[in-house]
Amino acid sequence: MLSDAIKDIEEKIEEKINDEVKSDGLLEKVATVAKFDAVRSQPRAPVLWILTDTAYLHDGSTANREVWVLPFILIAVTQDSRDPEAGQQLATKLAANARSAVLTKKAGGKRVKDHTMGVDCVDWVKSIAFDPRTKFRDEGSKYSAGTTIEVTFTVTE
Repeated sequence: MLSDAIKDIEEKIEEKINDEVKSDGLLEKVATVAKFDAVRSQPRAPVLWILTDTAYLHDGSTANREVWVLPFILIAVTQDSRDPEAGQQLATKLAANARSAVLTKKAGGKRVKDHTMGVDCVDWVKSIAFDPRTKFRDEGSKYSAGTTIEVTFTVTE
C-alpha cells in the first residue's frame, strides 16, 4: 500500500539522519532533529528539519504498478549572533552532510552510494537541489541551508 511505503521511507530517512547525530557522525553538531512538522515546542539550534513535499506519479506507472516520486527537504537551521559567517557556514555544512547521510552508507570504513536505502519498495534515491544560503529575514541571527532529495518507489496494489 502507498501509505505503508511512505511510512517505511520516512522511517529509513529518519534512521539514517539519527545514526549520524552522534559524536563521530556527519551531523554531530545537530542538537535537534525535527521531523515532518511534528515539533511541539521551539527546537534547540542547530536544528535539522526533515520535511516532505507532494508525492507524484512517475511516467512509468501502469494499472497494477504505480511508480511514485516523493521529495524530501532537509533544512539545517543554525543560530549565531556573534559571527554571521560562521552561522551560515555551519548551516551549509550540516545540510550537505544530511544529504550525504541519506544518499550514502558506511561500508568497509568509507561511504558508498546507497541508491535504495535498504527499503524494498525504493527504486532510486537522488539529490535534485541544494540551497547553500538562506537568511531568515525576521530573525537576524538565524541561518539556514537546505537540500531536496527525491525517492522513487514502486507500489503494487
